[in-house]
Amino acid sequence: KLPNQTSEATDANFEAHSLLAKIYCEQNIPQQSKVVLKSLLDQSVKYPYWHLRLLFQLSEAAYCEHDSQSVVGYLGKAAEFSCHIGASYPQLLSLLSQGTVSLLSPCGYQIYLYVLNSNGI
Repeated sequence: KLPNQTSEATDANFEAHSLLAKIYCEQNIPQQSKVVLKSLLDQSVKYPYWHLRLLFQLSEAAYCEHDSQSVVGYLGKAAEFSCHIGASYPQLLSLLSQGTVSLLSPCGYQIYLYVLNSNGI
């Protein structure tokens, strides 16, 4: 379980931004979704649950833009952060998602090899 020691106001702020970003993606405006999410990314580092959630949402927005490299990049950041805080489930989820996206992308296998090498696998 990820530590989530936030106040109700902090949770409400992150949740509101997260929902707004989700709405932008649903309305097919992923670039605006990324702006909203990136505005909180630096603040979220203190709150592992929110930091990982924002990184996963950023990867989803990049996927909506068909930007495989950005998707893999955000998932890589999520995997590194998960490793840093000792959260194995999100790390595994990030790495598996990276592999899946990489294999489905136009230059999939090359990106997948890069991801494996950059994570020491």
